[in-house]
Amino acid sequence: IMVSCVEVFDAEGVPIGGFRQKPFSIAGAFDVLDAQGQQVCRLQGKATGTEFSFVAPDNIVLAKISKQWAGIRKELLTSADNYLLSIEEAVPDDNTIRSLILASAICISMVVKFRLP
Repeated sequence: IMVSCVEVFDAEGVPIGGFRQKPFSIAGAFDVLDAQGQQVCRLQGKATGTEFSFVAPDNIVLAKISKQWAGIRKELLTSADNYLLSIEEAVPDDNTIRSLILASAICISMVVKFRLP
């Protein structure tokens, strides 16, 4: 089974975590991993590929990503996407999970978008 794995590094090139795609996920589900490879939350998507949530192991939503409508010309003629990211205030500013959440928008675009027909 081939699944996507993405590593995330900080500005100094130190690994801070990454994403591992869940096999057989139609809607796009990823485990969000810390630098030691332990799951810190799960990125879950809807089948449409337009909404994603970060859910902690205790089922608390940490953040949401939603694809924003870019207009008919941009949607039909380009592969560019616009995503809105909202992170819950309960996630501390200095926590590496914030960086992983931010990196996820790129991951979603790279992995989920390219695997959809």
